[in-house]
Parts: sequence; C-alpha cells; structure tokens
Amino acid sequence: MRTALRYFLVLSLIQFCFSASVIAQITADFNADVNSGCAPLEVHFTNLSSAGPGYSYRWDLGNGTISDAVNPQTIYLDEGVYAVSLTVTYGEDSETVVKEAFITVHQQPSVSFGLEGAEIGCVPFAVQLNNMTIDPEGGALSYTWSFGDGTRSSEVNPDHTYLIAGLFDVTLVAENEFGCVSTATVPGLVNAVKPQASFGVDASYSCDGILEVGFTNTSNARPGFTSSWNFGDGAV
Repeated sequence: MRTALRYFLVLSLIQFCFSASVIAQITADFNADVNSGCAPLEVHFTNLSSAGPGYSYRWDLGNGTISDAVNPQTIYLDEGVYAVSLTVTYGEDSETVVKEAFITVHQQPSVSFGLEGAEIGCVPFAVQLNNMTIDPEGGALSYTWSFGDGTRSSEVNPDHTYLIAGLFDVTLVAENEFGCVSTATVPGLVNAVKPQASFGVDASYSCDGILEVGFTNTSNARPGFTSSWNFGDGAV
C-alpha cells in the first residue's frame, strides 16, 4: 500500500524597511568691507556661511555687540584689535568660526598748539607757532596749518608774518600714517593791528585867556598799546 505524502512549502517574505536621514553640511565663514581704519570705524559684515530655511546665526563682533542678523554692521568707537566670531546653527548641529585680530581700529591724533610770545602786535606781525600734537600710537604725523589770512604751511612749528590787520583764527590738521585725521582751531588766536591815532576835545577855545581842555583818546588802542601826548605848549 502506498501512502500519499503531502508537503507544504511555506514562503515567508520579510520586508525590510530602511529609514535614511540627511545630515546637513554646515559651513561658517564671513568677511567685512574694511578690516582696519580710524575710530569711529563703521564695519559691514557679509555672511558667507550655509544659508536657507532653518539656519540661524549668532555673531560676536568683539566690541560688546551680539547680533542674530544675517549680515550685521557695527561701529567700533575705541582703538584696539578685535576678534569676530560667527556661529551657524541648523537643527541640533552648529559650526563656529572665530577670526582673531580681524578688525584693527587706530586712534586719532590729539591736536594741540599755541603761540610762542605775544598774541597781539602791529603789522607786519611775526609769530611763532608751538605744535604740541601727539600721536597716541607713537607714529609719524603730517601737518597742515591754516593761518586765517589765506596762507598755509606744512612745517611742524612754523613761523608766520601777518601783513594785514585783523583777528585771525588758526587751524591745525594732523594726520597719522593710517590716514586718521584730527583738527583743532583756536578762534582769534592772533590779533594783528595797525595803530590809528585819534582823539577828541571838550573845548577848543576860551575868551578868558586860560583854556582848560579835556582830551579823549579815540585811537584803536589794544591791550599792550601805549600812548604819548604832545599838547603843543611844551607839556607832554
């Protein structure tokens, strides 16, 4: 007797599911329109980092300014060397770039000057200017003087002669090797005068043989001027 055998084949299909996640590649970089200059120095930064929806930015501009702007700007008021950093964030990932000594701010010269000797005199009036300007960074300075009468000089301590009368403002412009410029003006520093003698009397004749006269000096007298009188009768 034959026995019929039945075989059952069971085919199991196993489906494997794969989940793929894309990790964003973050880059952080930036530059600026200027890297050095004179205080106050305005700087505009350009963000060269990864960009798009979901990205955020955090700047530390080195002068106490923190910004979340894409392309920030700031003004550096004090001389010094500044590091700037930028952190770029996408989701839970971030990238930071720090640029040391990225911004250099130079200080303005401190301008000061005066006259050696008298500030008032008769034309032609010769004066000597005393330059007391300093560069806080210890560098070389160039100068431009304006004497108020239309003439100029680039000397450090110039001599100048005023040929016309007047009250003159004197201006000194100092520039350092980095192009930082400072200016100082002293109003009415020089008083060049041309004496003009004049006077008035309160009486000019008398019928009594004795004439007492009061004289008023109406000359353009200035401090430092002296007057001498000759009354025509031998008295002075």
